[in-house]
Amino acid sequence: MQATITKSMVDKYKHKGGWRYRPDLEYSYLVKTANYTAQQLRIVSQLPSTETFAKAFVARYPVGSSVMAAYKPDDPAIAVL
Repeated sequence: MQATITKSMVDKYKHKGGWRYRPDLEYSYLVKTANYTAQQLRIVSQLPSTETFAKAFVARYPVGSSVMAAYKPDDPAIAVL
C-alpha cells in the first residue's frame, strides 16, 4: 500500500559511554476508511547505529514522500516499510 512519510530525522542517543544514531521515521497510511500512523522500519529492527548509516537512511525518505508499506491484514495498525 502507499504511505506518506510524515517524520524523517536522525535520533542521537547515548549508549555505554558513546553516541549511537538511528533513523527516526514516521509514516501515515489509509486502510479502507481509517487513517494509521506507524514507525516500524524493518521486520528485523536491528540496524547499524552509525551516524553515516542513519543519515543515509533518512535521506531516502524525505517528509512528504510516497513509499510502499505493508500492514498486517487482521491488525492494520501494525505496518512496516
